[in-house]
Amino acid sequence: MSAFVSITAAIAVVVLAIACWPLWRGKQSVLAAVTIVIGTVIGIGVYNRTSNYDPNKPGRALTLNEQLGELRQMAASRPNEPAGWQKLCNALRGAGDPGNAIAACEKAYAVSDKTDAGIMLDYAEALAQHDPSSVIGEAGHLIENALRVEPTSIRALWYGGSVAAARGDRELAATRFEAMLRPDTPPEIRDILVANIRELRGQNAPPAPPPTEPAAGKEIAVDIRVADSVGPLPDGATLFLIATTAAGGPPLGVVRQRASVLPATLAIGDGNAMIQGRNISSQETVRLVARVSTSGQPAAQPGDRYGQLDNIDVASTDKVVLTIDQTVK
Repeated sequence: MSAFVSITAAIAVVVLAIACWPLWRGKQSVLAAVTIVIGTVIGIGVYNRTSNYDPNKPGRALTLNEQLGELRQMAASRPNEPAGWQKLCNALRGAGDPGNAIAACEKAYAVSDKTDAGIMLDYAEALAQHDPSSVIGEAGHLIENALRVEPTSIRALWYGGSVAAARGDRELAATRFEAMLRPDTPPEIRDILVANIRELRGQNAPPAPPPTEPAAGKEIAVDIRVADSVGPLPDGATLFLIATTAAGGPPLGVVRQRASVLPATLAIGDGNAMIQGRNISSQETVRLVARVSTSGQPAAQPGDRYGQLDNIDVASTDKVVLTIDQTVK
């Protein structure tokens, strides 16, 4: 798979399809769209750049705390090398510790030669995870600098377009999104980009395609309930049902609904896959997470309610019961 497809599969398909498309079609504010976009990228994409877990290798996989401990030692042992601080920053973001992640990314940037766009973008993501409004502040400046260093970078162009939209410069945002339209751009990504470009320029966006039937394949029926202990759910909250492997990583499937439907039975299966070839049928067991998000982001935020089931047998036809009984601290 080309570098373009691998990057845009993680950033454009997941992020744009889940977040931006409904927001722009609904005429919501562009800044709100940018906030959700950055949250989604952080929640889903960080794992790919930080995890060294290899399920094909024998032996026990390191726990999250053990991995973080090793990364801290590596960074501290070579304090003037930005790579160690950058890896630590990304791992801390994936672990949901944005405060310490910012400190690690700040060190990576400080000891770098200020010409590494990846370090700038990672630092910007850490800042935006902690404070989404920073896309029009410090995070935005880092993204603009990254674009100057790598003006053709897909990742920098996407963030650069989002920052321009957040500032109200819709033409610049459209121009930057246009630069992502290349000969090898997958059709589904091209369609979403073109629709957003038209919307930013005040043109009539093409009508949304009719809903398609889920692709044939495995489905798991999930009876989602809410424990009294978590209290009433916030008005307007969003429910995400997410299937992943035990090791985490990009989702195998995502279902999004209004939280007001709860309690409810939802099906999640191969038709909800985010990345081609990575689906529930490709696994023997999966982890299921149901999260009620006040922010609308699938990445966990303090105050979100959630429940989790591990080691769900994919081959089984039994309905599973998942109770939302915890609160993100």
